[in-house]
Amino acid sequence: MSKMFNVFVGLNDKDTKKQEVGTDKALEIVKSLCWEMFEGATVSLTFGLYKHDNGDKVTENTIKIELMTDDTDKIKTLVNELKRIFNQESIMVTIINPDVCFW
Repeated sequence: MSKMFNVFVGLNDKDTKKQEVGTDKALEIVKSLCWEMFEGATVSLTFGLYKHDNGDKVTENTIKIELMTDDTDKIKTLVNELKRIFNQESIMVTIINPDVCFW
């Protein structure tokens, strides 16, 4: 049975703490990888909010990718590639076991 994976890709570089890849370019990169690896996906732009250890408040452009698959290894491959491309320390992934209907 397929699971729903939500992959949240913050676009701030882990070293410079600012966005190094333009939002439109980042969306194109994500869409291209999803087309290469999966039969379909939902990709949307959203905003992440968090606090650094020093208390600084950060808002960053974030790409959310929703995928239905039973291939966890493919998800891990996608995440590792996105971490490399966008120089991320980590990428948050949520896993849901949904009941799915097509009406």
